[in-house]
Amino acid sequence: MTRRVRSDSVLSFFISSPFHRRHSSGCRRCICMREFAKEFYQSQAWKQCRAAYLRKVSGLCENCMKRGLYTPADTVHHIVHLSPANIGDPDVSLNDANLMAVCRDCHAELHKRTKRYRVGTNGEIIIPHTSPRGEASQTP
Repeated sequence: MTRRVRSDSVLSFFISSPFHRRHSSGCRRCICMREFAKEFYQSQAWKQCRAAYLRKVSGLCENCMKRGLYTPADTVHHIVHLSPANIGDPDVSLNDANLMAVCRDCHAELHKRTKRYRVGTNGEIIIPHTSPRGEASQTP
């Protein structure tokens, strides 16, 4: 059985880093939620829906399960992405048919993101430089 575990210390470091604060005001590549969705993701309706969905899929990443891996899910992904136009529609935002439990790596793949950091040979966390649009620069 393969199991990947998220490092909360790495996540805490990233959230408190200057990189995160610099990009937190609308960068789509940032881990913080977009402004229009903040109220929804903090609502009891979403929290209950998310918890029920994770229980339904036994808390495992659905993408990894297709490959025979048992990986804890840490994100409930909306297949049809939420937007200001559809976030108030429960058929989109709270419908189990539009949800998918995924681990961090699979969620990044679904959004075609690159990793926000990497770990160097000595265990140090390396955060790549980004352009104002959030794209990784070519220089190290």
